[in-house]
Amino acid sequence: MANPTITNVDTQQLEIFNPIYEDAVLAFTGVATWPLGTIMAKISASAGAVTADVGNTGDGTVTGLALAPGGPPLVGAWNLECTQAYTAPAAVADVGNTGGGTVTGLSLNVGGPVLAGAWNLECITAYVAPAAGTPAFTGTGNGTASGEAAGVDTINGTYIVTCIDATVSGSEIFKVETPEGIRLADDLTVGVAYSNTHLGLTLTDGLTDFIVGDYWTIAMTVGPVPLHGGVFKLEDPNSAIVANALTLPGVTAGTTLLIDYNGLRFTLTDGAPDFIVGDKFAITVAAGAVPEHGGVFKLEDPNSVIIKSDITLPGSALGTVTTETAGLRFTLTDGAPDFIVGDKFALAITDEGGDWQPYVEGALDGTGTAKGVLPAAKTSTGSGDVYWRMLIGGEVAEDQLSVLAGGTIPQQAIDDLRDFTIHSTAGVNLSILDNQ
Repeated sequence: MANPTITNVDTQQLEIFNPIYEDAVLAFTGVATWPLGTIMAKISASAGAVTADVGNTGDGTVTGLALAPGGPPLVGAWNLECTQAYTAPAAVADVGNTGGGTVTGLSLNVGGPVLAGAWNLECITAYVAPAAGTPAFTGTGNGTASGEAAGVDTINGTYIVTCIDATVSGSEIFKVETPEGIRLADDLTVGVAYSNTHLGLTLTDGLTDFIVGDYWTIAMTVGPVPLHGGVFKLEDPNSAIVANALTLPGVTAGTTLLIDYNGLRFTLTDGAPDFIVGDKFAITVAAGAVPEHGGVFKLEDPNSVIIKSDITLPGSALGTVTTETAGLRFTLTDGAPDFIVGDKFALAITDEGGDWQPYVEGALDGTGTAKGVLPAAKTSTGSGDVYWRMLIGGEVAEDQLSVLAGGTIPQQAIDDLRDFTIHSTAGVNLSILDNQ
């Protein structure tokens, strides 16, 4: 600005030793009077607009830009930029899989970071349908056995079928015992198809009748996993086994198992035909991936100095994170589509120093730092700028200082003035007068 014309129109005087002045623009608003001795400060920052880069892919936003403790911040365009972005992983079933099950709902969630590369989900123990061996007979009768079959409750071992009643020829009665020696509730009658949840069998009479004590033994084999399930292991991209007992429950076609390992989450679903040992899924996690729908951002000041490099959106869709640093506060909100690396926002800080106004204790825009003293009372009528000289150096009587809000002068204001070469002294009779 052009140097203002200074006129000596004030009769009020501020006692000062060795005064140093600066031409000043006083930022009055409306009709007001600022008394002689008012401690002054410079407006040095205010929050401006937030502008999304025209090339942004992500639909997220930055809101609530404001000044915060720790400032005032540098004036200019601050850069908020995505440096690490969410990339959806993908699951691919090996071509050789026998099982008809699937992996779905693959995502990255809080609990990571998840190691990038190819993860392996492999069936290590599979369902094997129960099987009945050939019945073996010990005794007198020469009847036959057929239709042997396992049931849903079959257990491994040898079942024993023993004649307990031979009263009626051709309709002898047999008891059935499990490998544990437990008698089943249903008895078997010769000539009648026997069907139990453990065993299916038909005995047919022969020329020589069965007698009490005759018995059949039938070896039953059951796989290690209950109906239609499976046990899986999960290996990371370095082939380290991170889980080896992921068990898919035993219900026919449709059972699901939610797997959540340190941020890697997916659902394994059974299908038909059943999984066999060696069936596997390759789960690819992209390099640089971050928790679901999130992102990592850096904040640079107007001089391209990185102030914060780890501003991280949480791992949930449409998450938010509020950041307060270097005198700034703002909220970053995720959107759809997700951010990608290179997406950025310009955060404008305006009002570089120049205009003076009264000191305000705790203010964040620069007026919370005392830098000068008004050497004569000034009044504004609300039209145009007010030009005057500002005392920026010298020694002044402390009892002549004041703050616009009234009351006790904060010690911080006195300390600030001293930093800017204005020293206040109590109880000194100063004789050199301001020449205004």
